[in-house]
Amino acid sequence: MKSPNFHEIDTAYGRKGYKFYTKGAFNINLFGIRSMNSKSNSFDDLVGAALYLDATHPIVFAANATTDPGKYWLQNPMHREGTAILVPGQYAGSHCVGIHGRSGKNPYEALEQVGNMTYVRDNNKDMKLDFELYRDPQQLKLNAFTANIKSNIHRAHLNLLVQLVEKYSAACQVIQSATEFQKLLELCKEAVKRGFPNRFTYTLFEEDQVWN
Repeated sequence: MKSPNFHEIDTAYGRKGYKFYTKGAFNINLFGIRSMNSKSNSFDDLVGAALYLDATHPIVFAANATTDPGKYWLQNPMHREGTAILVPGQYAGSHCVGIHGRSGKNPYEALEQVGNMTYVRDNNKDMKLDFELYRDPQQLKLNAFTANIKSNIHRAHLNLLVQLVEKYSAACQVIQSATEFQKLLELCKEAVKRGFPNRFTYTLFEEDQVWN
């Protein structure tokens, strides 16, 4: 998927009536774009940030990522009601510079979920991502739940550019490249250094909401 330019992402926010932060350098807009042909085990989405480096220099940073759970967790849900899929929308103050994998053996610095977000659960244990659970308004009404389930924004493998998502995402937003993820994390850390609160709003779009 191509990366949007600043005008395209600004327009996408405006079209949905979402808050788009432009006041001050490094006032970061975290976003994800889910491919309309998204496959469960592929890094075929984008996760990134739009911001001003100074008063006259807007940039968009976007990296190959997945906004969906991988094959392993779709077929082996952590939760008896199924594997969570994040519903597109804007989630104010949802993430902070924190830790991913706090209860695991190798925790590392990442963008940690600290606010509630809305999900549906895919529970038929196949490889198909059941987006109709939220795209259909009636299904969304029946299946949506809002919670903090620690669906963090983090990297995949530290040293390898893996091609399959597998266990790297159970509901998280996962950047394929550790190097690209670190660039995004450094932008957020710089924002905090410059006095912005350590609470970042994450906005998930579907591809046709950006380019239609």
